[in-house]
Amino acid sequence: MRRIVLYLLIALILTVPVTAQDDPETPDTAQAPDYQIIVMASPSLVGSNFTVEFGIINIAGSAETEATVILTVATTGQQLGIQTVPPIPSQGTETVTFEFPASGFSPGSSQSLQATVGIDEIERRGSETVGNNSVRVGFNVPQNVPTAEPDADGVGESAGGTRFTIPGLNVDVDLNNPTHLLILIAVVVIVLILLWVAVTILRLFFQKTPTIGQWQPPYASLSMVDPDSAAGRRQLWQPHAQNDALMLPCGEGAYHIRKLLMGADGAMLSGWRLTSLRLSQYDMYGRVARTHTPASTGLVKRLDKAAHRRELDMERAQKAVRPVARSLVAQFDKRLSKKNAGLPVALDLRLRGTHGEARILFELFGCRHGEWQLIDSWEPEMIVVQGTIGENFTYTLFGQHQGEQYKDYRRRLEDELTRTLAEMILRQRASAPAAPVGPAAPVQTPRVEEFVHQDTAPHPPSGY
Repeated sequence: MRRIVLYLLIALILTVPVTAQDDPETPDTAQAPDYQIIVMASPSLVGSNFTVEFGIINIAGSAETEATVILTVATTGQQLGIQTVPPIPSQGTETVTFEFPASGFSPGSSQSLQATVGIDEIERRGSETVGNNSVRVGFNVPQNVPTAEPDADGVGESAGGTRFTIPGLNVDVDLNNPTHLLILIAVVVIVLILLWVAVTILRLFFQKTPTIGQWQPPYASLSMVDPDSAAGRRQLWQPHAQNDALMLPCGEGAYHIRKLLMGADGAMLSGWRLTSLRLSQYDMYGRVARTHTPASTGLVKRLDKAAHRRELDMERAQKAVRPVARSLVAQFDKRLSKKNAGLPVALDLRLRGTHGEARILFELFGCRHGEWQLIDSWEPEMIVVQGTIGENFTYTLFGQHQGEQYKDYRRRLEDELTRTLAEMILRQRASAPAAPVGPAAPVQTPRVEEFVHQDTAPHPPSGY
């Protein structure tokens, strides 16, 4: 009896696992889906695009959600396409086809693509079944693959807009790759620096340094004339005319001569062009060479333009020439020191006139009763070379005064230079005093023979 009961218990224990395995309440549909992606057709070139086809198989339970299929370049991670597939039932299949431009790849290169499906959607990343959710496929890019049209920068751009090939170098650059981006920025910076250095060197080789050359008066002494005659005294006075200004105040019995530049129409500076401009200090031996400060071509042109503007008053004239004075004094300031700041400053201007359009007028003044009176005026006999006439104006400006602060001296120098240039622009010729109306005897302007005596006739300095 005991043996029969033992046999029954063993038979019961052996039959329980078999019954559990065949339990009809555990259907196949309760299993989780497991997607697998395979290559149906390797990448092939059709026209200017590559085409590749993948198959997706669900080898486990039915899916209830859509899945995303992503195609990327395996080496760079650049995305080439993305598609979605509907839920796939158990043992069901789907196919997807991607098309991407061949211009994004270097001709003759070997490439590798990676396709993934349903990761973190159908199967969790890192799970045991997710390994078959990606697949790789390689292909070779033909040598004659079509390239992208060059953009405004001259480089071909991929469909994504972040990858391009540098023409001539056959180098691929991906702007999404930090290393590529840093290298590209470094190359651009180096190229810009090299261009700047090259331009600077070329400017040093070909840029002309502003200079103010030698000047020979076109009215230099001609033939020997009697110094006691009017023509002789005029010729002796001419070299003493430094500019077009009148000295103020005048000393009783003093004489002063100036020269005016005008055109055939009688307008001041008409027919004349300013060609150069310079500031420099001078001492008893002449100009101090180390202080020579020539104005740039731009400043000279700006002053020349202001000199030919009409209907200017003093305020507008100073406003027009102040930028020139400020820039020139700023350059001149670099050549000054505390030791030489007290030396007087010479402002030299060179002008060029066209023969037949330009005129030179000398005016001789005498000081009577504290005022300058016009004694004589004349146009000189000139020797014209190559159809042009050269002239020179020299103005003198005070150096630093005793006890004057340097910053005050520099400001005063700029103001005096501005006023001097503005007055040159507005200069007008003198006119003989008109005879009074009435019975009184008219006041006649003295003739040069009466006013300028032989003992006061000037003698040109040697080496002028």
